[in-house]
Amino acid sequence: MARGLAGRLREPLGATERGALLETLVLHELRAEMNRGNLGGKLSYWRTPSGSEVDFVWERGKARVGLEVKAGKHWRREFGTVLAGLRAEQQLTAAFGVYGGNERLVDRGITVLPFVEFARELAAGRVLRAAGSKP
Repeated sequence: MARGLAGRLREPLGATERGALLETLVLHELRAEMNRGNLGGKLSYWRTPSGSEVDFVWERGKARVGLEVKAGKHWRREFGTVLAGLRAEQQLTAAFGVYGGNERLVDRGITVLPFVEFARELAAGRVLRAAGSKP
């Protein structure tokens, strides 16, 4: 919508803009599923004082799901470093990467999905509702 109002619909997306737009789309899908599924919980952003971050963390009870979003067509190992660390420390019950590629991957316990597949898995209850109840 913002691009349309700015008269930029036909201009190519830059890498920074593409990332922000994909994160916003994932945020919308997460909030829609939380409401549609009457899941409740808390959706937040996680960042340490040293600057490590996770784009989204959904928490309800003992369930805690971390999601990292990257617009690139290739998932790089460093994208999942923080999520993998939190999984190893048992701070997350599930971890997902969402990216602009075409392949479903597994990276150190992180399920990495192309956006379209992520949206399907989310709607089918295999992202938030399947998070389990213990880290």
